[in-house]
Amino acid sequence: MNTIRDIRFKYDITNIDLSNVLGINKSTISTILDRDINTLSIKQLCSLREYTKSTFNELLGEQVFTPDNIDNQTDNTKHTSLSDNLVIIEENEIHLHPKFAEAIRKAIQDNKE
Repeated sequence: MNTIRDIRFKYDITNIDLSNVLGINKSTISTILDRDINTLSIKQLCSLREYTKSTFNELLGEQVFTPDNIDNQTDNTKHTSLSDNLVIIEENEIHLHPKFAEAIRKAIQDNKE
């Protein structure tokens, strides 16, 4: 799992830009850099994905979301990104595909265990 610091270095994001993307005070950004990326809210994770133009798997640093656990595809091909329609941001509202939301819940639950 990537830390927020890992993402900051990988995508060459300044602390000020990172605080703006995550919607937090720039004076507190240094206190969260060593946290795992999975501690971010869905809204923050989506904002970071949009800013970095990367996939959720790349941000998380592991293959969490695949068509097999999102769309029930079984074509045995390797996938590294999610369909664009799984997360839609409209007028400050985030809409998740139901299977995507369930995969997030399962990943969080598995992580707690």
